[in-house]
Amino acid sequence: MTARRGFWLLALLLLPLFLAGSRDFGATWDEYQQHDKARRLLDYWTGIRPALDEPIDGAHLYGAPLDVVALTVAPRLGLDPYVAGHAVNAIVGWLGLVLAGLLAVRLFSYRHGVLTMALLAATPQYVAHSMNNPKDLPFATVATAVLLVMTWVRRTPPFLGLGAGALMALVLGLGLNVRAGALMLVGYLGVLVGYYASVAGRFNLRTLAPVALRVALVVCVAISIGWVAWPWAYDHPLTASLRATRELSRFPWIGIVLFGGADVPRGTLPWTYVPVWMWLSVPPVVLVGTLLSAAGLAGRVQQERLVALLACVIFPIVYIVGTGATLYDAIRHLLFVLPPMAILAAAGWLTAIEAASAGVRLVVAAILVAGLAEPLVFQWRNHPNQVVYVQPLAGGPAAAFGRYDLDYWGNCMLESMARLAMQPQRQPLRVTGWPLLVLQMNASRFPGLAVVDGSSQAAYSIELVRGRRDHVFALKGMPDVVDRVTTSDGAVLCVTRTAATPLPQTAFGR
Repeated sequence: MTARRGFWLLALLLLPLFLAGSRDFGATWDEYQQHDKARRLLDYWTGIRPALDEPIDGAHLYGAPLDVVALTVAPRLGLDPYVAGHAVNAIVGWLGLVLAGLLAVRLFSYRHGVLTMALLAATPQYVAHSMNNPKDLPFATVATAVLLVMTWVRRTPPFLGLGAGALMALVLGLGLNVRAGALMLVGYLGVLVGYYASVAGRFNLRTLAPVALRVALVVCVAISIGWVAWPWAYDHPLTASLRATRELSRFPWIGIVLFGGADVPRGTLPWTYVPVWMWLSVPPVVLVGTLLSAAGLAGRVQQERLVALLACVIFPIVYIVGTGATLYDAIRHLLFVLPPMAILAAAGWLTAIEAASAGVRLVVAAILVAGLAEPLVFQWRNHPNQVVYVQPLAGGPAAAFGRYDLDYWGNCMLESMARLAMQPQRQPLRVTGWPLLVLQMNASRFPGLAVVDGSSQAAYSIELVRGRRDHVFALKGMPDVVDRVTTSDGAVLCVTRTAATPLPQTAFGR
């Protein structure tokens, strides 16, 4: 089988796997606001709602294009709206994976594309967020699409052709409907054009003025369509993206981050937060491959491409750390660096295999296969809780328990509800817990459960093991726990308790 056929075969095989897997994932607390926003927008489009009156709740800074699609198709297909939303999310995650493979093909070869898709599919964080993250994951797909379009930028004036410019405007416009930061990706285009002009000896006003006008036109077109699925932007479509970008960089999130075994308040995270989480949550096969890609810098053909990919990984991390931007929930705000990182890792491993002697080549290939197997086995054993992956060199989730936030937005609570729903009962079983909103979103899947507010009315309470360190250990050791959702190595993600004993009031991490 040729590498090209293998590429498309792998891509086609992954789509049904992503779709099937998405049904097992629970709703997250971000989804309620996204769905609510999409409902208001659909009502406005159909004339049911005469005006858009968006609550200023933080979620107003994001659009909701995936949720609009999900709420449109859900009743037509007879699906729960959150199940439909996860399916749409999975398709977008799969598309981002394929786009990363195509970017690797454009930069290197089909072999690189196949390995890139395999590495990204083996990355638990990417797979998990592909299922129920309607903001950060779609942005990663958009960012990858922007990088792919940039491979059609010419090395000679006018650099940005009309076709590539139109496609760039469309991709950026779609991205603005997801996250305002998409506008900053124009900077990547500016740097590339400036580099090509410098290499060609044409870095002058006469050459750059026409291309600057084309880039400005791309930005104008992107902004003109960047508000369509973003309700808050309807009042100020031309300035919404800039205002949202500024506000999100200093987002007033109130909570406690469990980091390194300490309860760290918002705004006081050490600069090591992102590097540590990259070490914890990126599989060793990707980390090692990224390091191996440095060997390709010696070759002139690959040098430019590898440096560009490295910049796409390193610059966002340095910028976010350097500016002290608001961060929480591990690296989910930086998911867009994973696709270029997977391409680098693929290039590194293939370079190492090609440079090795015949005997050593088999050893390197065997290490690569074993490296791919490790996160894939974790996903198999811990599905649908892939988001809690901690790589084995860091001790796995069990070693991270009580030291770092694991299931930070309640995906595991669906599994707890499913176990309770299996109990035979004549009347709906009353359930409460924290976060109550997550239980309420999942409730439509379980007609045998009734989610109520207050332990006095409930038989059981499902609690997410998230928050301050003492609270995490207190939940794990509660004497009335009747069920636990754990990882394969024993890290407790959420517990089900009899609701007779009220849970002590503690400061949660959200």
